[in-house]
Amino acid sequence: MSKDKINPGKQASRRGKYTGQAHGKIILIGEHSVVHFKPAIALPLMSTCMEATVEANGSLSSAPNFSIDCKYFSGNLADAPGNLSNVKSLVAILSQQLCRPQGLGGFNIDISSSIPQERGMGSSAAVAVALIRAIADYAGVVLADQEIFDYTQISENIAHGNASGLDSIATAHDKAVWFERGQELKVFDCQCPGTLLVADTGVKGGTRQAVDDVRALLYSQERGLARKAAEDIDRLGQLTEEAAQALSGGYMRKLGYILDEAQDTLSALTVSSPELDRLIDAARQAGALGAKLTGGGRGGCMIALVPDDNPGSTLLSVVENALRAAGARRTWRLPLHG
Repeated sequence: MSKDKINPGKQASRRGKYTGQAHGKIILIGEHSVVHFKPAIALPLMSTCMEATVEANGSLSSAPNFSIDCKYFSGNLADAPGNLSNVKSLVAILSQQLCRPQGLGGFNIDISSSIPQERGMGSSAAVAVALIRAIADYAGVVLADQEIFDYTQISENIAHGNASGLDSIATAHDKAVWFERGQELKVFDCQCPGTLLVADTGVKGGTRQAVDDVRALLYSQERGLARKAAEDIDRLGQLTEEAAQALSGGYMRKLGYILDEAQDTLSALTVSSPELDRLIDAARQAGALGAKLTGGGRGGCMIALVPDDNPGSTLLSVVENALRAAGARRTWRLPLHG
């Protein structure tokens, strides 16, 4: 990292507001299997945004105070509830490693978001990315992408347990991401004749529990259950590779089949829900090429693939209306092309 030349022997003065941003993400395919070292493809949802603003509050670097104003809590960060423990830890680490060496003290944090929480859209990772960027800006420090990822993972592992790292990457990049744990990240442009409709069930997802339940299946004492779960995880990895080929070739109908099979496989792993199934069925019946859950499941969001074969077609609106009629609380459009 590089740092502004601030004399650490004196109390530095940083005035004004310092801002960091991130966005939501959608997993096209590979959720749950990515935890077990299979590939996944994630797409940025640029129509949603997370913004963190940091402003010095004058407390000394030797005993800095931090306050936060966000949807969950407003007040002294030390008094924040347990669901902000990841933010508490992240702020403490960033203050110690980035701010104190610069002679900087405490600060006030303001967080605003249009990313729905607990919907599998990367809200917790986006908070971390935006906050890291804002605090680095306040400290006058330039962080490399790997450093932002490493700090975000600290927060994500507190929030979700054994986080794969996919959300940490996807919420910080504005292109499609091919992600595989322990492998080199691949970022690519997506140019396909289709649009993903993203629909919110209105039900909070259960990522941590769903991940734990899939792991329990994999290590079940019933060998048949364990074998089937392992086969399902392997198949999701294969489907992700096939999806990448379909994306690169613009084969929308094939991609639709792949998404449908991925949903069947995820259902077999017990991570779907009646609310997700209802929206998925509605999208398919309305003409979507394929549909599946996205994220951890057990609620949250689903995606439906709609082709752009005819620029004058109303199919996108038809599927969107069908989703809303089936109970979708909100919908977003994510073009798979420029």
